[in-house]
Amino acid sequence: MRIRNIIIPAATILLAASCVDDETQDVSVYGALATSHVSGESDYTFTLDNGKSMTTDSYVNPNIVGDDDRVYLTYIINDKPVDGYDYNVTLQTIDTVLTLPSTIYPAAIPDSIGGDALGINDGYLSDRYLNVNVAMPGQYSGHSLYLVKSATTPDDDGELLDVELRHKLDGDSYGYWSMLVCFDITRFREAYPGRKGLRVKFRDHNAGGAEASIEYRYGSATDAAKAGRWSGNAD
Repeated sequence: MRIRNIIIPAATILLAASCVDDETQDVSVYGALATSHVSGESDYTFTLDNGKSMTTDSYVNPNIVGDDDRVYLTYIINDKPVDGYDYNVTLQTIDTVLTLPSTIYPAAIPDSIGGDALGINDGYLSDRYLNVNVAMPGQYSGHSLYLVKSATTPDDDGELLDVELRHKLDGDSYGYWSMLVCFDITRFREAYPGRKGLRVKFRDHNAGGAEASIEYRYGSATDAAKAGRWSGNAD
């Protein structure tokens, strides 16, 4: 997947929930990653990564947001509930989030997909997606990102699946920018059932390009939501 000069406004939020209390209006604005669902032409609902459901009567442009899209929402929770949904909200903003597949190579991972350094500012793992905020050098360059697994590479243990986040920088490295990316990990879960999460290996730009790894476990979306980070709504 080629990425060129795509900057999503939500990326500046670093995947963290936003909660702003206005003393005059006494209104809280929350932010969260979600998956969109469309019935009919423009009836939109959303599922948060902690499993909570959300409905809205706000207008959503069908030319921008489709069914099963990954989106970052900012919203106000309405006092009047709607049967069958955990939250009834008024949307403040909605941004689609770059969503990429995961890939399993039967042999070694090819060098052609790149091995340039990048940074991971933040992230978490839901049942279907690895959601990360990545930072990359080369503000005016082309970029490619891949989440990959070699079938011939043994895992460090039988608990976590070892995968690699690859980055290919096509151009100069002037500037530094960040964005949200969601990787669909369905292929990993189908091919390697029973794992409790992912160990993501990458070349860390913040460590001079040295190899690094971060462990993400399933259920971290719910844990983060309870802490008020991802959905802004702790149960």
